[in-house]
Amino acid sequence: MGIATDIYEPKIITLQQHADDCRRLGIPVYFSGHGWFWKQGERGSCVRFPTPITTTPEPSELNKMHLRHLIPLLSYVREPDAEHPANAYVYKLDAPYVFSKLKSKERRNANKALNAFRYEFIDWDTLNRHGYEAYRDTRIKAQLHDFSPEHFKERMAKLRNWSGTNILACWSGDRLAAFLAFMMFDDRCEGLLWCTNAEFIDNNPNNGLYHTANEFILNRCGMKSFCIGISSLQQTATFGQHRFRVSVGFTPLEVYREFHLHPLLRPLFGLPTLSLLESIQAKFPQQRQLRKIVGAFSLMHGRKSKEIVPASPESLLKPEEVALSEE
Repeated sequence: MGIATDIYEPKIITLQQHADDCRRLGIPVYFSGHGWFWKQGERGSCVRFPTPITTTPEPSELNKMHLRHLIPLLSYVREPDAEHPANAYVYKLDAPYVFSKLKSKERRNANKALNAFRYEFIDWDTLNRHGYEAYRDTRIKAQLHDFSPEHFKERMAKLRNWSGTNILACWSGDRLAAFLAFMMFDDRCEGLLWCTNAEFIDNNPNNGLYHTANEFILNRCGMKSFCIGISSLQQTATFGQHRFRVSVGFTPLEVYREFHLHPLLRPLFGLPTLSLLESIQAKFPQQRQLRKIVGAFSLMHGRKSKEIVPASPESLLKPEEVALSEE
């Protein structure tokens, strides 16, 4: 048991190479000239990449995306202010990773996992053979209905096209207890997919997984930061997910998550439309796409700003729920 990552040659690309990957796969990409680009997300939308950048785009850039490139919806994060109060978190860990800074309980959990499991990097074929159980259990926990073996293979086929992807696996014998896929580019890293087999959760596989990943990414590979995403749009996750991310070293940075709608569409998506969408969602609670649409338009109308949890250590003890998940 323990860590077997010393012989692994990390895959590190540039931001431009990731953009080239997107274009090769038929995903439209629009460079800003400011250290980020926009890439196609859900249908009709573009998201800014890299994720943690909080610089507010100029109105001219947003108008160009809407009017010249005909993008209906743009998604990005920005620094909160009086007019744009924090409504989401970006989870980010800056170098160096210092294990001793974690709380004693979290250090014990990580050491317990390192004694119980084996951690190593694997390829896509190995993940395809052994990763389905962890993927299925994670999707079920997140109340997502698309967790069939066919959906798993389709998802993996898409992810393996990203040339900078590394896959860290947690093994219990010949069974995959958990895995984390992440992309390193320039001096940053972003998480892509994190899944856990529920059968092994009592031995804290994820504590060892993130300890190993943080050490490898920030200390061995020299990345300046590791981001594992933004708080979810969907009302399916508990405060425990937020607390875990903080417990393994990530800082929950308060941001304003902006959904910038094409000016010609704004009159069509007022509060009456949101109320109608919420009514439809109540009848079809398992529809992930609908949950994300309702979540996005709720944020646009300020419905969720008051739900953000303060990032103080004391707040992490409160058993309340916020919308945070992998999706």
